[in-house]
Amino acid sequence: MDKTPSSNTLSAGTAYLVDCIARRESEILQIVYDSFAPLLYGQIFSVTKEPARAVRILEKTLVYGVRYVHRHNPNLRLYTWFVQVLNFQILLDAANSLAGRILADDRDPDHYTVAWNRLSDPEKQVLELAFFKGCGEEEIAAILEWPVDRVRHRISAALIHFHDLFS
Repeated sequence: MDKTPSSNTLSAGTAYLVDCIARRESEILQIVYDSFAPLLYGQIFSVTKEPARAVRILEKTLVYGVRYVHRHNPNLRLYTWFVQVLNFQILLDAANSLAGRILADDRDPDHYTVAWNRLSDPEKQVLELAFFKGCGEEEIAAILEWPVDRVRHRISAALIHFHDLFS
């Protein structure tokens, strides 16, 4: 006899957790934190290699994940939602770090204008929406009429390209 839960069971369980998180039930929030935080921290640390930075990103991930849990796709496991939030938080942190380095750099500002102008129009568009207008992934996807996965990929690729151009 197969003891694997059906997708309906998983969906019902996930829906229950999402509902409890949305109501900010402290017991459920603690369970989510205890279950997900170590795994998420490991993923963050593998990227940043800096404990303090990893903790900061983890905190932002958990706060955003809980605050916007109503945006969770019911076809995904709850952990997958937090991983998606985590990936976006890592991108935001990288962009902020890059912006800080640009501001601290004493090179001629035209150097950055040249780098910015070398980006493609879609790269500029997605970076402007994400980092200058403060739009989230889903907002960007709606504005550009792209799937959210494409938005994530384009933001990541544009940041890497911009970093390479200005370095």
